[in-house]
Amino acid sequence: MTNLNPLEQNLARLESHLSRYRTEGIGHFIAGRRSEASDGATFVNDSPVDRTAICNVARGTEAD
Repeated sequence: MTNLNPLEQNLARLESHLSRYRTEGIGHFIAGRRSEASDGATFVNDSPVDRTAICNVARGTEAD
């Protein structure tokens, strides 16, 4: 990792997490358990670095 710039180093460290988030998305954590939005709605979480999509996130409503 020594030949990488600091951003590339951080992304390499985060890759296992990012891979999981891209696959599974991010749900709600309610009462200590992961759950999806009650209506199944999601929104895309974009990277602030380059605006690429990171993952889908459960869109919460009052029902959730």
